[in-house]
Amino acid sequence: MTADYPWFSAALSAYRHCQTWFVAYSGGLDSSVLLKLLVDLRAIDDSIPALQVIHVNHGLSANAHQWQKHCIETCEEYDVPLSVFQVDIEADLRLGVEAAARKVRYGVFERQLAKTDVLLMAHHLDDQLETFFLRLFRGAGIDGLTSIPQQRSLGQGQLVRPLLGQSRASLEKLAEYLTVSWVDDESNTDTRFDRNFLRHELMPVIEKRWPAYRQTMSRTLDHLQSSRGLLSAVANEKLACCESVVSGQPVLLFSELVAAGNEQASLTLRSWLKKYRFDAPRSEQIKEFLQQLQHSDTDAQPCLSGHGYELRRYDGGVYLLLPETEFDESLVLPLDVTSPGTSSSFSVLGVGQLSFKAKLGKGIKSNWNKPLSISFRRGGERCQPVGRAHSQSLKKLFQEYKVEPWWRDRVPLIYTGGDLMAVGDYWVCEGTWVSADEEGFGLAWQRPGIDIHD
Repeated sequence: MTADYPWFSAALSAYRHCQTWFVAYSGGLDSSVLLKLLVDLRAIDDSIPALQVIHVNHGLSANAHQWQKHCIETCEEYDVPLSVFQVDIEADLRLGVEAAARKVRYGVFERQLAKTDVLLMAHHLDDQLETFFLRLFRGAGIDGLTSIPQQRSLGQGQLVRPLLGQSRASLEKLAEYLTVSWVDDESNTDTRFDRNFLRHELMPVIEKRWPAYRQTMSRTLDHLQSSRGLLSAVANEKLACCESVVSGQPVLLFSELVAAGNEQASLTLRSWLKKYRFDAPRSEQIKEFLQQLQHSDTDAQPCLSGHGYELRRYDGGVYLLLPETEFDESLVLPLDVTSPGTSSSFSVLGVGQLSFKAKLGKGIKSNWNKPLSISFRRGGERCQPVGRAHSQSLKKLFQEYKVEPWWRDRVPLIYTGGDLMAVGDYWVCEGTWVSADEEGFGLAWQRPGIDIHD
């Protein structure tokens, strides 16, 4: 019974307030032991959160259906609800089979979690040490070498690994004691896969020479975690000094970023990306980007493209952006905000969310004889912003007001017939602003980008 294993209850004590404990269940030994411990804990403590089991069928093995059947039968025996997800990893095979399966699997997990939920996974100490060696041989830095965290955020919820301090041998003994049945994945013996090579070829040699290597390496990982925590504190302190928000996008002040040298700048960039849940690029990519930032001309725009994001420099700032999406610059969109009190809101691919609301005595005139529309730059447009003596080309205005270059062709232009009335949320053109007793409308433009409130 779980009462014999107080370490297990202690590992979960901080998560008893959660709404649901989701359990990642493959049917293998590790997750089978985890599930049985949870079921036994529920039997002696009815105050724990609800259990919900998730099985992801990747369809990679001829036996995948049998594993799924075993999981269904086990959950029926334990009287716990099970959700089965059959997934296709073909689109991500460029990452390699293991990485593609992991990406799809974690995507499934992430979509299930609410803010009050946790996902429990059965990674153990041997998994931890294998991950350390895999990353060591790939040249990882301190973030990578700290290996598998005990807990981290996942989607809206949390991922927790209550078995991380237990060796595989101890889980095998637990499985025998708890009379747990499980299925074996035949691919786990295929040493063409790096992790299997470590597990079956290298680790036994290490254990023969250094029988206590698990304990000593665990201490090393603890030291790395401590060092990483100190470095993160330094980086977060730096972030607090040099991060701001421009046009709804996170920005680092370039001069502050590089003031303490490249090592500090690299650490700050990594922490910044981690804050927004992005993987940092390789060290040499960051080094090259920092060199470009420091040595390129002031009007140059160095760019570093990562997985799902871009870092770009403009006007003394380093912006964190989503990669640009396709955009149809020939679009002409009708706009109807002419009725008193009306509002309109819609999305434009590559531009973002545009919202218009009618207001008395504020904004742009709406009582025009010609229809209103939205279109985008084609060249030669001019605007005389309210309060200025002369009109200027949009090109000159964008340069003067330092509008970020990647938005300039995507700024929504509001027209009545062929007359330009307003330029995005930047300027209203002279002659189109309402008087105090007129009905007008205003534009709110939410650009697509990083969620700074996430």
